[in-house]
Amino acid sequence: MDHRAIFFLGAGALSAVLIPETDAGLRWVPTWLAVIYVVLAAASYLDWRSNNR
Repeated sequence: MDHRAIFFLGAGALSAVLIPETDAGLRWVPTWLAVIYVVLAAASYLDWRSNNR
């Protein structure tokens, strides 16, 4: 598996863990970061998969 995808998944998981610890007014920041990191992980994995066929 692509190393970038693993990193992005880890960063997304860490962002998701931080959601409950964030102030209510700023809770959108780790939520969006988690979503963006998962999208980046999917894009990175699909790029890796298409190049290694």
